[in-house]
Amino acid sequence: GEGYRVQVWLCRDKGCLRLGWEWPGDAPIRFSLPEGLPPGAYRLRLVLFSPHRLALRPLYLLEKEVAR
Repeated sequence: GEGYRVQVWLCRDKGCLRLGWEWPGDAPIRFSLPEGLPPGAYRLRLVLFSPHRLALRPLYLLEKEVAR
């Protein structure tokens, strides 16, 4: 949605890696996977934040298992 902010994280085992900084919620999100990423199962996490720039708590979290 317009004004909302989105972050994309790639998680595995005990850690997560943010893929890029932040995207506007009303545009397509494009990102590259890090080089040297080992094959296996990962969790792709999309985090939606309020349009208010001081909002630190996510409004919505979508997590999907993906494989490389």
